[in-house]
Amino acid sequence: MDYPMKPRKPSIDLGLAILSATNKGRALPHSMIAAYCDTSKQRIEQIEKAAMKKLRVRFPELEIHLRDLEARRKVDSLPASGIIEQ
Repeated sequence: MDYPMKPRKPSIDLGLAILSATNKGRALPHSMIAAYCDTSKQRIEQIEKAAMKKLRVRFPELEIHLRDLEARRKVDSLPASGIIEQ
C-alpha cells in the first residue's frame, strides 16, 4: 500500500537544487544528500522512489533509461568493502 508522501522541508528543496547545480550530473550517496539537506537517508530514498514513479507514469518510453539509472544507483551505493549499507 502506498502512503502519501509527507511535505518536504524547504531545506530539502534548497539542498537538492544546490546539489543538482553543482554536482555536474554525478550520482551522490543518499547519506551525503541527506546530510546536505538536513533530513534522513530514508527520506531521500522516499523522494527518489516517488520521482522515479512519476517519471515512469509520465514518460513510459524512458523505462530502459530509468532501469539503467537504478542499476547504477545500486552499484554506487556499495562501499569499497563490498558490504551493503543497512
